[in-house]
Amino acid sequence: MVVEAAGRFLVTTALKETWPKNQEILFLGEWCKIYSQNENTLNKYYTLKYHWDDRKKLRRDYLYLDKLFEKLLIELATDLNNIHKTKFTVNYWRILIGPWLGYFTHIIYDRWYMANTALKNFKELSTIILELDETKLVPNDMTHFNNLFISDLWNHFIYGKIINELNISNVFYKKSNTNQKSNKIRKTFREKIKFLYSKFINKYSLNSSYLLINTSLSKLNYFKLLLKLKVIPVPNGVFSIKTSKPSKIFRNFKINSENRVSKSNDFEAILRQLIVKQIPISYVESFSELSKMSRTLNWPRSPKTIFTSHSHNSDDVFKQYAARCIENSNTKLIIGQHGGYFGIGEYGFTEKHDIEICHKYLSWGWKSDDKKVLPIGQLIFKKSINIKSFKKKHLLLVTATLPRYSYFIYCVAIASQWLYYFKDQCEFFDNLDNAIKGETIVRLHKNDYKWNQAKRWKDKFPNIKINNAKKNILVQLKKCRLFVSTYNSTTYLESIAMNIPTVIYWDINYWELKDSAIPFFNKFRKAGIFHDSPSSAAAHINLIWENVDEWWNSVEVKSAIYDFNNNYNKKSKDLINKLFQVIK
Repeated sequence: MVVEAAGRFLVTTALKETWPKNQEILFLGEWCKIYSQNENTLNKYYTLKYHWDDRKKLRRDYLYLDKLFEKLLIELATDLNNIHKTKFTVNYWRILIGPWLGYFTHIIYDRWYMANTALKNFKELSTIILELDETKLVPNDMTHFNNLFISDLWNHFIYGKIINELNISNVFYKKSNTNQKSNKIRKTFREKIKFLYSKFINKYSLNSSYLLINTSLSKLNYFKLLLKLKVIPVPNGVFSIKTSKPSKIFRNFKINSENRVSKSNDFEAILRQLIVKQIPISYVESFSELSKMSRTLNWPRSPKTIFTSHSHNSDDVFKQYAARCIENSNTKLIIGQHGGYFGIGEYGFTEKHDIEICHKYLSWGWKSDDKKVLPIGQLIFKKSINIKSFKKKHLLLVTATLPRYSYFIYCVAIASQWLYYFKDQCEFFDNLDNAIKGETIVRLHKNDYKWNQAKRWKDKFPNIKINNAKKNILVQLKKCRLFVSTYNSTTYLESIAMNIPTVIYWDINYWELKDSAIPFFNKFRKAGIFHDSPSSAAAHINLIWENVDEWWNSVEVKSAIYDFNNNYNKKSKDLINKLFQVIK
């Protein structure tokens, strides 16, 4: 199809079949440009500035969307109860659909804002929208949704829906050459074995008072706790269900009625329309199958307590089971902290949601005004090891990637801001002494999200040593002289717990901290552990490289680590007994 139009051509994603030839292009964001694709072949192009580069706006939007989420949850709970002829409470639906609704609300706002900004600031825009099979772009469940929202195809589809509701000069529709994957679920052999175990072995647990699943505990501690509670283990993992296609009969509800949305707010109107079209099939057409599966797995009928650290986000079968038990049997849901970001990052949807739905939240040491938070200590605590750093030679630089498209809001480098993050990593490496550069290993994140991490590094530094993260990071940690952490996550908590010399740096403009965490990072900063610029971190490492042990064992460093561990990385001397008491 030959496309010719006046003015600029709006490109929303990296799908090359939506890029016109011989036209001036307006890229909606850096996510449109894949590094291996050379944009120098284009005539002219301009890339829109990302709205959440203004982090004050990000916080304002987070607060606005949080209030909107609560309003939508109440309305959607009513609609779903009507569809399924149930009378579940809002809390039931919060547990089941809350993660999806929160993510989706944040995602649609971001896509709407960028599209709306382009249309407001550029006249005579044109764009190509692909003709796609919409039924294959409705998520089966939360796990499927997590795969969809990082894809170019799904994001192009969503941008197309939004653009159709806004005023744009010219829209060209084009048949897609992209092969759309079927929504049909194929169970793996491993999943089939787990299902058979659940179906037959779990029968002996039907009258059990407790369910422990995906707890983050080590295998040894997990079985110690099971033994103490006299509970049979259940297999970890997400069980899929049979899903049908989206049905107009089920999706004829409207959460955009006049008394629910301001006519002046086109974002909320568009969001409500898309919720009806995009809400996962497992919550609508296959809701009965979801309920049936949670019973087929033979988990305890009416447990007193459910304990998990992971299943409450993406496992729809577990969420339906937990919500039903809480609703009908007054079951207590205990959630364990499942990442180093929690309690340290300034704000974020998942932390707030997790605390909202649980009876007790087991933190790794941090406290909160919310009495639900119980600082029990590290659930996955690593043993301290005595490493003589002078006997090691490598510097291990562990890097992060994040999806090219935003998802839920929290204090990290979002979407195209990863490019700023990558620039910082290059600046850090560039400022190391040559001898240290030769001993540096860059460990890439296992998920590339089409950022082409390895190629970017090799193009910048041809001789750099790259590790593709196939091996367990603990193996590399034990072999390095110095570990460098570059983002707010679990890795530096583990390395510090293992007594491995650690330097941390990140841009505090993109990795904002809670006020309560700032004093501890200030103490880290004074001790040389934490740096808020790559050049500062590199300069410190150049200074201590030949005497890492001396620095790491200094009074100032040990004092800073002691205070931090007691508040965020606490080792519980009697973890199993403490968990036993909480669960009982």
